Amino acid sequence: MEGDAVYLKDGDVFRNGRKLSEPYLASGTPTYPYDKLHDQLLVCGKSQFLVLGDNRTKSADSRAYGVISRERILGLLIR
Repeated sequence: MEGDAVYLKDGDVFRNGRKLSEPYLASGTPTYPYDKLHDQLLVCGKSQFLVLGDNRTKSADSRAYGVISRERILGLLIR
């Protein structure tokens, strides 16, 4: 959501100060900031999103590129 702050520290992901539960990842999967940073803060603006790949050690995602605008997200809606 607009104004949300996501903080990466010590392998954990925090959204607005609360540790994020990620049951879709293998147990113990760490999420480290991109490029060997110790920690990283990303803040979403209006119509911006943070994306994280499910293969955290090899994904190029918002940790590398920052938040992305809605216009840059492509997808298919299946009903």
